[in-house]
Amino acid sequence: MALKKQKGHFQVNESILATVETKNPEYVKLTQQLFNSTVMFYVSKMSENLSLFLETSNDGLYKVYEKLINSNLELKAARIPQDLRRAAIKKAAGVVKSWHANYQRWKKHIENSQRCKTLKKRTRLKKKAGKPPVLPKSTNFPIHIYSKMFKCDTGKSLVVKLWTGKTWIFEKIEYAIRELPDGYVKGTFSLIYSESQLKLVWVIQKNTPSKGTIIDHIKANGKLRVFSIDLNLDDPIVLGKVLESSEDTSVVVELATLRIKGNNRLNHRRRALPWIHC
Repeated sequence: MALKKQKGHFQVNESILATVETKNPEYVKLTQQLFNSTVMFYVSKMSENLSLFLETSNDGLYKVYEKLINSNLELKAARIPQDLRRAAIKKAAGVVKSWHANYQRWKKHIENSQRCKTLKKRTRLKKKAGKPPVLPKSTNFPIHIYSKMFKCDTGKSLVVKLWTGKTWIFEKIEYAIRELPDGYVKGTFSLIYSESQLKLVWVIQKNTPSKGTIIDHIKANGKLRVFSIDLNLDDPIVLGKVLESSEDTSVVVELATLRIKGNNRLNHRRRALPWIHC
């Protein structure tokens, strides 16, 4: 079961791989295929009315899209459990958001090329922009298993709800996992059927007491000047700030800010070198 957040703490999430054995691995394969069919169904619904999707908050996604599955007779007949439907909605939302961000980036490159005065430069920039990104025609995500989809976790085995192709059953799965680090507990997990092999990836979590913000530390130490650096996955990839406090008033003043962009260039290099893994 997912660990609840505590006030004054921040949550650390990591993953840990487990080896898996089960009598019916084909049930995992069938469940994964059904899950990805559900993901693609929601991708199509979200992309049909993109403005509605972009206006909908993350908390409102279930209310807007969950019941639309009844319009698909095949998926409706499968009686997909609510937790699996909601996991599919989250995956679909990620797919559509990623596509939309890439499309907007491509569109901006095309607009920039059209503003060029010379035909040669326009052609070069348009060629560099490439073809417009398109939504995938299929996905192969692992099955994300929420708490209501499994039970009886003994530390060596558990019972998980799987699709046989005709009905849902609870199937026993045995797994081997290394000892958890101190303070961590198991949350949800993903089941992966790949190349005729089964894998299980647990999400492990722990709540760590917060030591306060940089501003709190500056106030506590009186007159102090600090240069803080924040690294991000998106732009700005580096955000630096020089903060200083006054010993008399304990007011923290921001003296300077440094923003370094370059996410697009890093993404380009990452895609060009697929053997590099972070």
